[in-house]
Amino acid sequence: MNKFTKSARDIPLAQKENTFQKCFPIINTMHVLSSDNMMLRSQLRLLVSAAYRINEKNTDFMISEMMNSGLLYRKNICTGSKTDILYLSKFAVGKITETPSANVPAISFSRKKIFENIFATEYLITNVLPEMQGKFETNPENIINFLRYNASNLLIPSHQLYYSDYFEYFKFTTDRLGIALTEEFFYDWKAYYYDQLNFLKKSNPDLTDLCDTYKKDKQMRESICQTYLSNIERTKYTYSLANMMASRYYITSLEETAVNLIRFDSLDNLALEKLYLNLAGIVHMIDRYCKKELKINLTVYVWSQGRADNFYNQEDRRVFDYFTKTYKDTPRSDSFLANFGVRPSLWDNINVSYLPCDIANKYHVIP
Repeated sequence: MNKFTKSARDIPLAQKENTFQKCFPIINTMHVLSSDNMMLRSQLRLLVSAAYRINEKNTDFMISEMMNSGLLYRKNICTGSKTDILYLSKFAVGKITETPSANVPAISFSRKKIFENIFATEYLITNVLPEMQGKFETNPENIINFLRYNASNLLIPSHQLYYSDYFEYFKFTTDRLGIALTEEFFYDWKAYYYDQLNFLKKSNPDLTDLCDTYKKDKQMRESICQTYLSNIERTKYTYSLANMMASRYYITSLEETAVNLIRFDSLDNLALEKLYLNLAGIVHMIDRYCKKELKINLTVYVWSQGRADNFYNQEDRRVFDYFTKTYKDTPRSDSFLANFGVRPSLWDNINVSYLPCDIANKYHVIP
């Protein structure tokens, strides 16, 4: 909070309630289309216009009214930037989620969270909305339904409360596409369902007995994971949808023959080896979960064309063999896949591309 915004505690309840009703389009857009209830003003204008047909002037007026009523705050993104990010007050979040304000967790700001949010919102604006327009109403709830229909985990928080839900969305889409799932998928799902129940039973003790019925599944998965000493082996045999979400890889859609994913290099510091370690984990996971071979298409969104070119150059660089003192014909990308246990027969099914996202010039922000 800063000197230009007011604390919700200092505003009469009637004023806050009235502002909430009048400015619901702003609140709903920020809450539904951001897992952290924050958004750049410029991005918010575009989404509110697409969802509610409200022009920029009226959107700015509602933003101002919310700030004056203690429902919306702003925070400078980082030192050296004049761009602010807007975020909802605990009162606004509590009201829309029907939760007492005192029980609404405070937002923990970090550069990673802020820039990941900016990239994800930009993806909605430049990719999801154009795909929906002309086919569906682009209100916030329809956007979420569109994502979940395609098995996308974009905008699902990486938290034990939500992992099991995403397994359900994934299964819904594979069923729709006729892709049969293996027992390993269901073993993992049960383990993460236990995590969800174990979290929820803190506020709902009636779930304790149901939670206990899945405890064995959780213990079995943990026991198996502990048998693998190296990170590479664990990645090969135990990587799950939850690991993918925690590593900030997002499935954008499932098709009958392919899995399409994205990753944001939001802090401009993604290492190629780490990228390929997670990619290998995803390849192994899909191979373990699905009874048919699927292509893996990963698009990495970066800050500039120069950064994209640098990734391509790193991938194409030949590997030096210290035993023969010569360079192998194998590019680093294939070498990484081999080192991480991906069998060569799957290499041709993997496609990685790097695309610049003009965040810096468009919104005057830097990583």
